[in-house]
Amino acid sequence: MAAVIGFASPASAKPKEKAKAGKKVTRTWKTLIDHVAKNGDEDPIQGSTARTLGYDSDDVYAKSLGIDADKSRDNREHGIYVIGEKDKSGALIPKEIVLGAASLKEIGAQKEIESYRVRMSLDGKIIRGMRASGIVGSIVHEVLPNDSKTLLSVYKAESSLYLRDIEISQLTK
Repeated sequence: MAAVIGFASPASAKPKEKAKAGKKVTRTWKTLIDHVAKNGDEDPIQGSTARTLGYDSDDVYAKSLGIDADKSRDNREHGIYVIGEKDKSGALIPKEIVLGAASLKEIGAQKEIESYRVRMSLDGKIIRGMRASGIVGSIVHEVLPNDSKTLLSVYKAESSLYLRDIEISQLTK
């Protein structure tokens, strides 16, 4: 009886080999921070953006790298800023991270912007978030509560982008 069942089993009943997962990039915040501090351009966070993120200054020293809108999957610009101060040799001493995503749409002669920023500790914990939107020249800045779905969604997407989804070499000045 067992022989009959064995012959009656279709070939597809044999166990299949599992599909091999694609190479997944993983890195730590420290690796990313070190890369931006070493390779990024000086790019301070300024004005109302700095104030909305809760800084006491209108000019916060940072180095940044990012992805241009035409090279990103969602047609948005993405940036990672390492906030800090310079040591005596001029090297950046990291204090915080700011992740950002922005889209710019041309509507006739006007440009409309929608931008999000997430201020974080060096270990990736959210400190504060913000949204800036409107027509260029008339931008409204607003603080997003740390538990807002919008802020958490932006944080998750940007963290995934930088820690897993891209090769670090894709970040440009």
